[in-house]
Amino acid sequence: MSSINKEVSDIVMAIGRNVKKYRLLKGFTQQNLAFRCDPMDKSTVSNIECGNFNGLNIKTLIKISLALEVQIQLLFENNNE
Repeated sequence: MSSINKEVSDIVMAIGRNVKKYRLLKGFTQQNLAFRCDPMDKSTVSNIECGNFNGLNIKTLIKISLALEVQIQLLFENNNE
């Protein structure tokens, strides 16, 4: 894996961890979060939290950050370095 692909993978994994962390802090299930990001399917939330690329784009991240009431940059924090 090239170093840039590794970095991308690390960022996607961090986003997934952070979405889950803030979702749980809000007391939301994946279904609750998906509903608040209408239109979004629960499987999209699950995929993002697992670090999969499916459904991960800037529009989706904006919806998630608004639904979780967190600044979008918090979703990119990588505290597992």
